[in-house]
Amino acid sequence: MEKKDSVGWHTVWAPLINGCLSPPITLAPGNSVSDTLSLWGAPPRGNVDPEFIDTVFDGTCRLVWWNLVHHYNTDQSGFGDTVPLLHKISNEFTLRPRR
Repeated sequence: MEKKDSVGWHTVWAPLINGCLSPPITLAPGNSVSDTLSLWGAPPRGNVDPEFIDTVFDGTCRLVWWNLVHHYNTDQSGFGDTVPLLHKISNEFTLRPRR
């Protein structure tokens, strides 16, 4: 997850990535997938991951899917060609903690 400030976008949370490789999730051209994402994180500078960079949650955010490739190939470094950032980011959304 990234948060926007006056300078630009900054990573504020990143999940732990499973070290094993499962079969790729594939989508045919023109198809889409919709799902729910639950974020869990520890306070900053603790001894638990994933951690939030800070505890100020108010703001404009977006989700980024970093390890997204096309032309999946296990014999290729990185397992395929990287998808352009434009196609790996969500719409912007406002995050507000419950009070």
